[in-house]
Amino acid sequence: MKLRYALYTLLIILLNVAATTLFFRVDLTENNSYSLSQASKNLVKNLEEPLTIKVFLSEKLPVPYNTLERDIRDILTEYQFKANKNFNYTIDLIKKDGGNSVDPSTYGINPVNIQSIEQDEMKVVSAYIGMTFIHGDLTKTIPVIQYNQNLELTITDTIRKLTEKTTSLLGLEKNIQATLYLSPILYDLSPELREYSNNLNRLISGLNSDYFNRITLSTVVTKDSDIKELENKYHITTLNLDDGSGNIMDAVASIIIEGNNEPIILDIISQDIFGRTIIKTPTDLEIDIRSSIDKIIGAGTRIGYLTSNGTIPMDQNPNMFSQQQEPGINGLKSIINENYTLSVVDLKNGSISDDIKTLIIARPTENFSNRELFILDQYLLKGNSILLALEQFTMDMEQSNPNYGQEVYKKVDTGLIELLANYGITAESNMVSDKKSFKQVQRDNNGSIVETQVYFAPLISPDKINTTLPFLKGINELITFKAAEIKATNPEDESIKSLYNSSENSWITKIEDISLNPNSIRPKEMVSSYSLGVIKEGGFTSYFKDKDIPAKEFKEVTEEDETNANTIVGVDGSENLITSSNNGKIVILGSGDMLTDSIIGKNYPGNVLLVQNIIDYLSGRGDYTLMRSKGVATRSMTETTSTQRNIIKYFNIIGLPILVGIIGLLAYLMWLNRKKQIKAIFIGESDEK
Repeated sequence: MKLRYALYTLLIILLNVAATTLFFRVDLTENNSYSLSQASKNLVKNLEEPLTIKVFLSEKLPVPYNTLERDIRDILTEYQFKANKNFNYTIDLIKKDGGNSVDPSTYGINPVNIQSIEQDEMKVVSAYIGMTFIHGDLTKTIPVIQYNQNLELTITDTIRKLTEKTTSLLGLEKNIQATLYLSPILYDLSPELREYSNNLNRLISGLNSDYFNRITLSTVVTKDSDIKELENKYHITTLNLDDGSGNIMDAVASIIIEGNNEPIILDIISQDIFGRTIIKTPTDLEIDIRSSIDKIIGAGTRIGYLTSNGTIPMDQNPNMFSQQQEPGINGLKSIINENYTLSVVDLKNGSISDDIKTLIIARPTENFSNRELFILDQYLLKGNSILLALEQFTMDMEQSNPNYGQEVYKKVDTGLIELLANYGITAESNMVSDKKSFKQVQRDNNGSIVETQVYFAPLISPDKINTTLPFLKGINELITFKAAEIKATNPEDESIKSLYNSSENSWITKIEDISLNPNSIRPKEMVSSYSLGVIKEGGFTSYFKDKDIPAKEFKEVTEEDETNANTIVGVDGSENLITSSNNGKIVILGSGDMLTDSIIGKNYPGNVLLVQNIIDYLSGRGDYTLMRSKGVATRSMTETTSTQRNIIKYFNIIGLPILVGIIGLLAYLMWLNRKKQIKAIFIGESDEK
């Protein structure tokens, strides 16, 4: 018997020891809030250099920070289980009376004032709540951790910024291949071309010191028979060379950089915005080569913002003579600059840089020329992404008189509608209004509170958001403004998906009938639900497939430009058309205000989350959208009628007391009945005796 108990005891001890190494837990939360996403697991699993996270917290933090230590310890433990040996972390609890082994100020972490609620009294206390990331010689400090902060997104994003180049490069299955294709018939044009291969080799050798020797360079002396194959495979630019006798010969002069994604082509000989043919030296191309490699490995991703064609200016300066200031895009710039590098794109310059992965077009109001449409079309078919926020109408200032309430609106003609139609997307020239919309609350001249329904600012409820799309999960409510209907031309086209819809109580207003005076709008009887934004992925056919390639638009050459130009003569470039592609993504929003500060604000967190997630998804960081959705606790209110609200109100005031009284009376009657039954039992026993 004693031996049996001893064996049982030994078995329990061994099970506990095994449990310390076979730890697991089950996450039953709706958004897997306490489980790491696959992006976080892959990041720490592939660390190539030691990474240490140091957390500094004051002892006995007050509510609501009292759970911060446990939350941080839990998630860092999750990271450690999934990481390799290069991941380490420490949590130092800072004592109030001193005697701490580590001084947080050494890492740039100082005490901050936080609010404490104790015994119905609010106090302000000083506390340490920060963390530092140390990776090699790099250090990144987060001086303040908020109690409701998305810890996984914060930690993973910080680690990525510190390690993205190192981890991405060392994790490549094969080296990045840079290939110089140069036709020998071009050598006589310039001595630089004859020595181009050697000069490029020296440049790549220098770059390899920054890229862990993961760049391989090869030179291909291109024959006439190779050019057609290069055209078909890479859509490489073909040069037409006049040999002086009237004969036109084909040639190529480009660098093709290949990795795991689409190849990037850098032309050595090209035309500038003035129409001159120039040679770009390896030194001239160094920035482009670096940017192309960073794009391939996913480091330093660039987001382009279109500043031409009447889009919202990046820097909106207040106009002291204007009563109404157009909203800016400061919120959008903050979202981009937080995780990306923001670059300016002007189609008037004739191209979009190859290192820009995603292009944002915010409320264009001017016409796009055929050449500009061609640039956008080919940019998309190269496997890049576009986020377009449309404005379908604007006030006709010649026929309107706002001072007398006279409103006349006209269609905004940009030429983009035809381009979208070619991709199977219909952007209607109308405005969607909705009974389920924003309610403006203000005081009238008598001081009374007045509630005005703004029908052209629809509120999008959770059931109208397409949460089957991963980047829309966790978004529970949206608001739009002056939105047009955006839909798939063919409803059966599976490559086009609606992002969000208005409610079933919405209606369409044609541009000529639009009024933005809430008091003059009356809901229509013909109501339905309309799509207000779509995404299309893959299956693109060029808008110019059966058209001539539009000629390049050149600026006038000044004397200074002529002096500084590195030009050659006798060469003309012929562009190749990408007719179709299975890559590329485009998101079209039916409201130009969706990217402005009037919508992207603290009062509309769902809209901020929408823009963040769309940019991440279009830029190849779809896993970030899943991390960001964790812990989202915002829930939209259930829509009720006035009658329903009154019933609930008076039930709580009158009904509940009556219900409690009825239950009490029933309980009392049941007690009396039981009392009688017990009494009858005892009386019956007495009579028998």
